[in-house]
Amino acid sequence: MSKDFADILKALGEPFPADKVSQRAGQGGKKLDYVDWTSVVHRLNEVSPDWETHSTLEHFDTAGTDDKGKIKYVVVIRIGLTVGLVTRYGYGADVDTDPDKAAKTAQAEALKKAANQFGIAIELWDADHRGLLADVRSGNIASLKAAVADLVPGFNEAKDKPAAIRTHFGLADDADLSDVDLLYSLLIKD
Repeated sequence: MSKDFADILKALGEPFPADKVSQRAGQGGKKLDYVDWTSVVHRLNEVSPDWETHSTLEHFDTAGTDDKGKIKYVVVIRIGLTVGLVTRYGYGADVDTDPDKAAKTAQAEALKKAANQFGIAIELWDADHRGLLADVRSGNIASLKAAVADLVPGFNEAKDKPAAIRTHFGLADDADLSDVDLLYSLLIKD
């Protein structure tokens, strides 16, 4: 792998800021973290503006009716996402009474899955990272501070613990170590 492509993969795989990560209901009452397709496109444009896609409609059919008698449409799309000279694939599917919406949703999901193969939003599959996001959402500053402190060599021996954190991360003397977004940004720098 060329160094340039390795650098592109590293930049594509940078974790998203917490405010770009949303949640939706999953099976069994679980909450699933996700990044909107527009954030994926912005990341691709920022890191590798010459990226390309090609889409294939894999399946289009009806799937009965909904409880109001409207026909439901099933759409499956495959997208090949090319970054540099490498193409990776993702599939997306949706069922909806509006065939246009089903196709657009399937296409967005396919793009996100192909982008995931390049490392985009891969952090959302990591349980520790999802725990950080939960701490950010709940404002659990104590947990975030503890995680930041774990990254600072000699933290437990430091006389001025906030100064040790600020020095280690190159923060200004007045940096607010109770700012959830700041703490999260320090934790995802790795």
